[in-house]
Amino acid sequence: MEIDTEFRINQTEVTPHVMETIVNPRKALKVAIDLIESAKTEILVMLSTANAFRRQEKTGLLDLLKKVAKEKDVSIRILVPTDNAIRELSDRINKEPGKLHIQFIESTLQSKISILIVDRICSLIAELKDDSKETSYEAMGLTTYSSSNPIVLSHVFIFESLWAELELHENIKESNKRLQQSNLQLSSTEKKYKNLYEKSPSLLRSITTDGILTDCNEAYAKSLGYTKEEAIGMSIFDHTAERSIEDMRNDLKKWKKTQQISRIEIWMKRKDGIIFPTLLTGTSLFDEHGILIGRTVALTDLTEIHKARLNLQEREARLREQFEELEKLNKKLEVQDKMQKEFINVAAHELRTPIQPIIGLAESLRDKKGDISSQTNLIDVIIKSGKRLQRVAENILDVTRIESNTLKINKEQFNIKDLIYDLFQDFNYHLHSNYKEKDVELKFEAKKDIFVTADRARLTQIIMNLFHNALKFTDKGVITISVERIDDNVLVKVKDTGTGINNDVLSQLFTKFAIKSETGTGLGLFISKNIVEAHGGNMWTENNMGGKGATFAFTIPANWNA
Repeated sequence: MEIDTEFRINQTEVTPHVMETIVNPRKALKVAIDLIESAKTEILVMLSTANAFRRQEKTGLLDLLKKVAKEKDVSIRILVPTDNAIRELSDRINKEPGKLHIQFIESTLQSKISILIVDRICSLIAELKDDSKETSYEAMGLTTYSSSNPIVLSHVFIFESLWAELELHENIKESNKRLQQSNLQLSSTEKKYKNLYEKSPSLLRSITTDGILTDCNEAYAKSLGYTKEEAIGMSIFDHTAERSIEDMRNDLKKWKKTQQISRIEIWMKRKDGIIFPTLLTGTSLFDEHGILIGRTVALTDLTEIHKARLNLQEREARLREQFEELEKLNKKLEVQDKMQKEFINVAAHELRTPIQPIIGLAESLRDKKGDISSQTNLIDVIIKSGKRLQRVAENILDVTRIESNTLKINKEQFNIKDLIYDLFQDFNYHLHSNYKEKDVELKFEAKKDIFVTADRARLTQIIMNLFHNALKFTDKGVITISVERIDDNVLVKVKDTGTGINNDVLSQLFTKFAIKSETGTGLGLFISKNIVEAHGGNMWTENNMGGKGATFAFTIPANWNA
């Protein structure tokens, strides 16, 4: 760099050494600081802009001036062009103890002061030009007083372009440092990526937009039966099974258009011709201008999954066959069930037909006058057997209706207390007439009239069934029937002090044939529970405390509207 210098010298000479110092921004700053520290009486600092003042504060030059003012008892004046933006800062500094003061001046006055300083003081002004850059530094003036008094320095300015040069130099230096660190990190990252790429158990390959391999890992080459050197440079279609060629073409075409890689299943072909399924996923590659240049994909071997899928499909096929077979069997069972129900229905009706004449004739025979006393017992047996046949037929019909959802409930409103009391009276008569060997007392408990909307005949059937059931397991003791209203429901209980119910039977008590006996079909409780539920109620049983008998109970809504 050639330096064009022009000197204006009053009373002093300047050596080339001083000029060389001024050419370098960093050295120029050092010269200024050295001159400041050598001051004996007064320092005058004139700054060209308010921004220059802010920079002096950040670089620590103001702190240096404060230190010199304090330690050497030197007065320091800083002249700054008027700027309200730094007035608060200047006011704060002026209020601090010491001899450092900030003074605002107009720009025109600043020029006049500069001229006065040059005229009356020994000075050096150098104009520095850089011919290679066709630019120049603005003047930097360093002025010293020449008198018999101790030397006083006036540091006129270090222009902003000089500071900018210095800051640029520092910025470039810092940028270079960061760039070196980034390069080191990038190099380390590339090594890690390459290591992961090579050691990955997945089948990795990188291709161009034309589908030519530019790289692959060992796992990819080995799984296809190639060396890396053989695989690189081949087309992806060389490694694709015939059944997936069209899918691969479509995927490549779509990728070039959208730059998005789809997750698809592709059948690969080994060097020996063996094919195997894979799942393709990956990411696109771009150059520094954002242009698509290729992609890296991972191919996951799905051989085991494919085998499992085939096994699952085979099992599903077998299950479908079994299901179809079960459906056929179910239809056969439905037909058989229907036939069974029809048979039971017909049988019940056929049984009922001769029952009425048997009972009627037997009763008529018993009522005839004359000497038929020897036939009375036989007639009673006929009547009893006929009534039993009647109950069996009715039970069979009820079961058929329940299982075919054709059980009918005929609603009417009546006083259930009166109904139960009438049944209680009838059963009490029946008990003492037909079961003289039993020592059983019947009790009835009800506080007030209770009206319900229900099927009178069906409730009669339930209550009589519960009476007979209690009597069956009670040879000596008490059977109590009670009825009460609880909120919107009616609760009916039949409690006995008999033998109770075996716990093994208790959970299945309301199923068909749970407690079949010589005198019953075992259908009564099953039918009773279904009738209660048809009324919207519930039925249950439990053994009494202390093991003395059992209690059968049911609830139905008082005003049943179903």
